[in-house]
Amino acid sequence: MKISSLALGLIFLSPVIKAQNGTGIDAIIVEKYYVANTADVTNSINQGATVPLVNGQSVTYRVYVDMAAGYKFSLLKGNSNHPLIIKTTTDFYNDPNNGVVIGAQATSTINVRKNTVMIDSWLTTGGVAAGKIGVIETEDTDGSLGNAQSILANNPGGIFGDPLNGTNGKDGFLPGTTVSPTTLGFGSAGTASDVFDQSAGGTFSVTNGAMSALGGMLGYGPNNIILIGQFTTDGIFSFELNVQLIKPGGNIADEYVANNPQANETLFPGLTYSNLTVDSKEISKQDLTFYDLYPNPVKNSFEIKMNNINESLNNSYAIYDTRGVLIDSNFLENKSGSIAQTIDMNNYSSGLYLVVVSIDGKSITKKIIKE
Repeated sequence: MKISSLALGLIFLSPVIKAQNGTGIDAIIVEKYYVANTADVTNSINQGATVPLVNGQSVTYRVYVDMAAGYKFSLLKGNSNHPLIIKTTTDFYNDPNNGVVIGAQATSTINVRKNTVMIDSWLTTGGVAAGKIGVIETEDTDGSLGNAQSILANNPGGIFGDPLNGTNGKDGFLPGTTVSPTTLGFGSAGTASDVFDQSAGGTFSVTNGAMSALGGMLGYGPNNIILIGQFTTDGIFSFELNVQLIKPGGNIADEYVANNPQANETLFPGLTYSNLTVDSKEISKQDLTFYDLYPNPVKNSFEIKMNNINESLNNSYAIYDTRGVLIDSNFLENKSGSIAQTIDMNNYSSGLYLVVVSIDGKSITKKIIKE
């Protein structure tokens, strides 16, 4: 997991959204897997990509479910009460020749080395190529398969870790057994999944469908982590996911939803995500010192107060614990140039938290204590 240190009052990290109780989901992990450079952009253009990569801006995100011990991943789904939404404010990038939509484990290791296949956008039930499972890049112990065109070698450091190709490359692939996904309601031509198959577009939305791993799929390693998707975009990436996990020792399933839980469903906030509050820029303190948190310490809820805000700017907040784990994030509502938004902390454990307020991509952090 790529989490950097807290510095200059700003947080730069790949978020891990942890469970607050003893459920089958321990965390949803969003890994910043790669960022494209000029060589990658040129290759995407030469290969005829419908939506070419953008230098320094096209980021590949991997989404993992960190499950409790013994749990198996069963379904990723959407219905009328809980739509499955994966979106970007621009377009998703897809490799034009050997990319896939669902089931990356069908890709041969020969083809996955070609051009930009390693940063193609797709959904999966753990597999990334034939005989290969997806793992967090920092947990990759066997280096890289390499790249036939010697691209995907960008090494920007920081939260992006190692390049996917080259001397110090790590591709996030390890040998493993995979389960081929079964789909219903998405994954065929003319559906929402076209945005993962060379059709320009930024919204994958399903209200009557599912991707399943029949019999369930265990994750890798002692933490039981499974990769469920990889997405490349130069825009703001976000999702609302709903998953089903099979409990240990039987066929009983648990349902976890992003919002609006019904009977026998568990709300897990980490199933909702936006990178808007993560990609921050360093700024001087004068830019944002005018926001206040009140009361502090807090028993039940606190208020974020700001004045003299340009109404055209994007405003948001994120709350982290002292380990850098993202607890909550959302947009801030701007009314006539002022913000007064109440944040509920009733379900938080006592302790110190960090509140990051972002205005048009500029962020500053303040501390708040939950009694």
